[in-house]
Amino acid sequence: MSQRYDALQSEFDGQARKAVYMEDKSRPHDPHMNFIFSDKTALQAVRFRYFMRDCRPLVADRRELDAVITRERQALDAYLESACRDILANFDPKVAPFRKKNKIIIADGALNDLL
Repeated sequence: MSQRYDALQSEFDGQARKAVYMEDKSRPHDPHMNFIFSDKTALQAVRFRYFMRDCRPLVADRRELDAVITRERQALDAYLESACRDILANFDPKVAPFRKKNKIIIADGALNDLL
């Protein structure tokens, strides 16, 4: 996951689209909005004090982000499928798992009072 995160971060920083994707997650009596910044240049262009005013000109089409999400999900599915095939191909039921050994550690002289 960290490799994919680094790859996506360098990909988006290299493209420098300077875009903001807004995702409205509001429910009745609970307004909620997610802001997804395409790269660090988009984040640098937004000031906290004027957040909405600075975000509005940078709003991009959500379909661009959905395409990237779909691509990453397909890559994840392919990776999980290949990992599962590898596990099933190399599984050996004769290999016993390590068993945890329970140990009791008693300080010297702790049992003297009991005898």
